[in-house]
Parts: sequence; structure tokens; C-alpha cells
Amino acid sequence: MSVIADQTNTTRMTGHTDASADAPHFDAVRLARRPGSGKIGLLLVALAVVCGLITFVILTGLTPVTPTPRVVVSLLSINSVIVAAMVLLIGWQIWALVQARRRRMAGAALQTRIVSTLSLFAAVPAIIVALFAAVTLNRGLDTWFSERTQSIVDSAITVAESYLNEQSDVARTDITAIANGIDQQKQLFENNRNAFLRGLATTSSLRSLTAAYIINRSEKRIEASVTANRRVTFTPPLESSFTKAANGDPVLNGPGIDNVIRALIKLKSFADHYLYVYRTINPEVIRQLAKARAEKAEYDRLRDQRTGLQLTFAFMYSGVMFVFLLAAIWLGMWFADRLVEPIVNLAGAARKVSSGDFDAKVDVGKGTGDLAKLGKTFNQMTEQLQ
Repeated sequence: MSVIADQTNTTRMTGHTDASADAPHFDAVRLARRPGSGKIGLLLVALAVVCGLITFVILTGLTPVTPTPRVVVSLLSINSVIVAAMVLLIGWQIWALVQARRRRMAGAALQTRIVSTLSLFAAVPAIIVALFAAVTLNRGLDTWFSERTQSIVDSAITVAESYLNEQSDVARTDITAIANGIDQQKQLFENNRNAFLRGLATTSSLRSLTAAYIINRSEKRIEASVTANRRVTFTPPLESSFTKAANGDPVLNGPGIDNVIRALIKLKSFADHYLYVYRTINPEVIRQLAKARAEKAEYDRLRDQRTGLQLTFAFMYSGVMFVFLLAAIWLGMWFADRLVEPIVNLAGAARKVSSGDFDAKVDVGKGTGDLAKLGKTFNQMTEQLQ
């Protein structure tokens, strides 16, 4: 006991050279607690998680924001900046940890194993999910752009166009038949206009025409007209339509923005008179046809941009995955710092005591765990040795 007391007094008076030599080993954990890195890291992790979630909900269409190319590029740029910042921060911490291990500082090897294990646990699930996501995306696109889907898209337009073509053929047949009848009723037209109009109205009704007009081209006026609907608005034929119909063949226009097919034909028995008829078709067909054409155009655009679409989703998913992966790695390093610190402090204090410094204490703080209890016990033991 006297020997220990002598060693203690000697250490207190002169300071033990071994303890000072081993000081870097005892303070190795300070390397894990880099000033300011904790707050910066927590801020980056929080920002990364928020940006990753925002990117996810926008790409999946869960927000009013449309994922246009400009929005996608903006999100990709923001996530890239965050990833670069986290890579720099984590790289700095890893470099410091590697330097500590090269110097054989206390706790560096344990901290390296903990960080490696936690990083592996974070990376493996992310890689597996990425592989499944890539396969699922490719299969989904294969189904979306399959020949069967293409056939369905084309069929919707074909059915609507077939209906319109059929209605155009009916209008062509009707106007030709009515014009032939009017050519045979020229005298009735000139002598008894009311009887002529009644006959024209009956014929138009039987053929489901909305309106019929006899136009004098040279005088630019309507000689006779019948309409099945008073809300019908007369739209004069174009001069080019008169020119095309001058040879006796019917000229059809429409349907355009409205649901009316207009047909024009020259009356052979009249000097410069033309028959002009309206045929109304189902407006729902026009709306569905316009919708089908717009969707087909969008479908063809996406099909042509399929590779770009896959690359865009791949980049965006990779960016989001790296954000969360790096966040998990940093949290693992943060956890490892705090897990290793009390162990290293205890080991450092034990080395100081073994070198003769019985004033060594373990900073247990306000902890109540097993390591804190062990530190308090160690401090009590060193007090008894003094």
C-alpha cells in the first residue's frame, strides 16, 4: 500500500510521462464528437427526408403539382445538392474515423465496426427495393405499351371515325337523292313555293336532316329553306365549296367544332342554284373522338419517350434512395459516436489508473444506464485508491 501511495505522490508532484504519452489514446473519442457536425448533420438529415418525401408525393401524383419536365429537373437538382452535401459530411467523418483507426486510438475499431454494420443494414434493403422497383417499372411499362393496349387505344378512335364516316356517306347519299328530286320539281318550285317547301320539309324529316336550303349563288341569297330546329344557325358555304360543287358532285364539310355535317351540291336544272343541307350527329361522339385523339397523341408521345421516362424515374428514384440511404448512414454514425464514447472514456480512465494516475475520473453526466453505473463505480474505486 505504501508503494502505491509513493507512486501516487510521485505522479501528483511530477506528472507521469506514460499518461501524457497515452493521452491521445484516451481522448480519441473526442474525434467522434466533431464540433458542429452534429447540428449540421441533423439539419441535413431533416432537410433530406423532407425533400425526399416531397419528391415522392409529387412524382406519384398525390399533390396538385404536375410533374412536368421542369418540375422533375428542379427536384432532381435539389436532391442532388443535398446528396452531395451529405456525401461530403459523411466522407469527412469517415476520413476522421480512418485516421483515428490508423493511429490505433481507443474505440476507433469498435466505432468502425458499428458504422459498417449499420450502413450494411441500411444499404441492403435499399438495393433490394431498388431492384424490385426497376423490375416492376419495366413490367408496368411493357404492359402499358403492349400491342393489346395499342390496339385498344386505336380501336377507340377507329370506332368513332367509322361512325363519322358512315354519317358522311349517309349525308352524301341524302343530298344527292334530294337534289335529283328537286331537279324534277323545278316548275313546282317556281309556281307553288309553299307546296315545294312542304315536300322538302317532309323529305328532310324522313332523312333526319336538321336543315335544308336552296341558295342562289349569283344573287347570294336563300331561295327556300326548311329547318327541323329553330335554334339552327345558318352558316354560308365557303366560296371554295361552291367552286368544288360546280361540277355536280357533293361537297361535305365537318363536323368541326360543332356536331353538324354540312353538304353542298349544285342543282342541275337550275341556273346557279345549290342545295345545302345539315345533318346533326350525336355530340357525345365528337367529344369522345376528340378525347380519344388527345389520349392517343399523349400515348404515342410517351411511347416514343419510353427510354427517357425510364431514365427519369431511375434518376429520381436513385436520388430519393441515396437521400434516405445517406441519412441512415449518418444516423448510424451519430448513434455509433454516442454508443462508443462512454466505453472509450471508461477505457481511457482505466489506462490512466493503470499508469498511476489515480485522479482519473469518468464523466458519467446524468446517465442512468449500465455504463453510467459502471462509470460511477469506477470513480468510487479511484477515490478509495487515493
